[in-house]
Amino acid sequence: MFPTVKNPSFGVFVKRGCDQLEELGEYEILYCCLKKGRFKILDYFSFFIRFFYSQFTAFPDAVYCHYVSHTGILGLISKVLFRAKLVVHCHGSDIFVPKTNNNLLNLLNVFVLNRANLIVVPSYFFKTVVLELSSRIEQGNIFVSPSAGVLVPKRDFVNELITGKSLTMYSSGIHLGFISRLISSKGILILLEALREIDFKCTLHIVGPGDYSLFNSFSSNNVDLVFYGELKQSNLTNIYSEIDFLVFPTLLNESLGLCAIEAMAYGVPVIGSDIGAVSEYIVHGSSGFLFSAGDVNALTKLIKLAFYIDRERYIELMQGARSISEKYDENRVRILMGERIKKVLHD
Repeated sequence: MFPTVKNPSFGVFVKRGCDQLEELGEYEILYCCLKKGRFKILDYFSFFIRFFYSQFTAFPDAVYCHYVSHTGILGLISKVLFRAKLVVHCHGSDIFVPKTNNNLLNLLNVFVLNRANLIVVPSYFFKTVVLELSSRIEQGNIFVSPSAGVLVPKRDFVNELITGKSLTMYSSGIHLGFISRLISSKGILILLEALREIDFKCTLHIVGPGDYSLFNSFSSNNVDLVFYGELKQSNLTNIYSEIDFLVFPTLLNESLGLCAIEAMAYGVPVIGSDIGAVSEYIVHGSSGFLFSAGDVNALTKLIKLAFYIDRERYIELMQGARSISEKYDENRVRILMGERIKKVLHD
């Protein structure tokens, strides 16, 4: 995954992670990215050829593979042939899908992970998932790094944003945000069902690519839907300044959830499903609210709670969200990742 002009949010966290390693100024990085064309088999064939060409011309000290199910075997071959250190970065579906299907790809994942010099995962929840794959994987070989982290704005900027929001609190009704791929497994239908039950003015701001026909059957006199399509990361700041709460109603075992953490960095509390890694950053009553994944009634109650919340309590939630997000600051993430990569190269 790597962003393109056509798909600006596709794998943006992968690119940011690569950029962060370059920013350290200690590494020369050669990229080998999958180029999506008309024929998938030809795309991968080209990808493999370019990868091996880079190995024979560069003789790298380390190979950093994103999405182990797609690239791990290439990194392992490089480790064997060129004695390169192997770093594999697992993101979620590359582990979950093969594990659920218990197929040959899962066996291949385990084979690669058992031989990696370093395994990078985005959360402590996902670390436990990877450790369950094989008893040969050592805890010390797994490094938790939150997918390049998020841009945490300066505190003065966020304090000004918090003050401005609290002064005009819900003057035009409550503004909720949904920033994700528009697929049912991300919980958009759960959110729409909950919004049918409210009796106050609400605007739902919707950002992301996907299936917009999911909204065809939605109708409510109290709810306005505003569609933005797929936006670049840099354009999301305007959305965070508009919304009072981000809703993250996912039905998936999320390995992280960067959009929620980024919203929190701008002082936006999050109403999210208590599933996967979500509870690592949404602390119920402190940085937002949690509900059981798929529970429409519980989500409806939390949206009503958010609407009727008093100003002082809302400010506490905004400050709590901002405070927790600082653990995911991209500068902190870059430094820690750099230290760990250096350790791998020198071991």
